[in-house]
Amino acid sequence: INVLSELPGEWRDRLARWADLNDRYRRDAREVTSPSRNDEYLLYQTLLGAWPPGELDEKRLRDFSDRIKGYMEKAIREAQVNTSWTDPDEEYEAGVAHFVEALLSSEAPFFPEFLPFQRRVARLGAINGLSQTLLKFIAPGVPDVYQGNELWDFSLVDPDNRRPVDFGLRKRLLADLKRLDTSSAASLLEDSAWQDGRPKLYLIWKALGLRREKPDLFEGGEYLPLETSGECAAHLVAFARRRGVELAIAVAPRLCAHLVDESGPLLPAPEKWAGTLVRLSGELAGATYLNVLTGEKVTVEERDGEASLPVNALLRDFPVALLTTDGR
Repeated sequence: INVLSELPGEWRDRLARWADLNDRYRRDAREVTSPSRNDEYLLYQTLLGAWPPGELDEKRLRDFSDRIKGYMEKAIREAQVNTSWTDPDEEYEAGVAHFVEALLSSEAPFFPEFLPFQRRVARLGAINGLSQTLLKFIAPGVPDVYQGNELWDFSLVDPDNRRPVDFGLRKRLLADLKRLDTSSAASLLEDSAWQDGRPKLYLIWKALGLRREKPDLFEGGEYLPLETSGECAAHLVAFARRRGVELAIAVAPRLCAHLVDESGPLLPAPEKWAGTLVRLSGELAGATYLNVLTGEKVTVEERDGEASLPVNALLRDFPVALLTTDGR
């Protein structure tokens, strides 16, 4: 959902188009139509945020529709505008449920309008998710993983977010990742792999492994923000952790809506980062690094008289970078 703030014009146009297209499904309820424009907006936003990955057959679509109807009932009652827990308006709520069912029919004209935009938002959201995951595990503090969030999580509010977690699936995927050669991490970014959450699980596994190897660094190491430069400098977050001779560097993209293609691997093309640098100083500049996520050795280069890491090399094969001193 955060991605929508990067696409305000397109989002506004989509909303207007969808409202016109779906007006036929609205019902009158007392002095308002059901759903109200605000509730309709909430529905579209919710569909974008919670849409499951992969193809939806009739059963999956029906199950998803039931989840959305339950969520919308809870949301509109708690808003206390057109209905509430203490004074439910059954006519209004029935109109909202009907609207949801009509939209989430595989034959509805809304589908071909919605799905291309949903796929684009999902790709950008996945990159955001990887950036947030890296920052959470490398920044100062103790990282916490909510139940089941080792993979992408599309749960709504309770009771949806208390559904049983498929730990068996997570164990199988992790076992597969442990057999993956680190140099093949880019294979996790293809459509057939990233949608089930494997890149996130891989990142968590690698980040936790580094924390286990260097507990003192992450328990008491300094936090050092790093300067970025170049045309896309504002699209990066970069910082280092340092304790004595131990070092780790995290580099994560942000605001990627205009950097990522609508198809292909899940990362900006390396040429988008051309000329963008992470600047290093002091002992950070004199170290040699290993990218924990790709297995690549990373060479510090001198650019404009300063020690730098070229971002197009750091993020060539994975959307985020986690570096540690070579030799661990």
